Amino acid sequence: MTVNEKMSLVLALAEKALQNNELPIACIIFHNDTIITQSCTSEIEDKRLLVHAEIKALIELDQKGICTF
Repeated sequence: MTVNEKMSLVLALAEKALQNNELPIACIIFHNDTIITQSCTSEIEDKRLLVHAEIKALIELDQKGICTF
């Protein structure tokens, strides 16, 4: 998968957030060409200011036991 193809997936996910009246921010974490996790900002839906795509993706990695500190 090319960088452009990966970026197209991220942009499509951001578009989905925008259609849900959220900020058009998305995050996809890949391992090689496999999507490990993906998320988009959901501040309005969750009624919380810190529900950003990047934070949600990192939390999911941690919950999966992929990201350890």
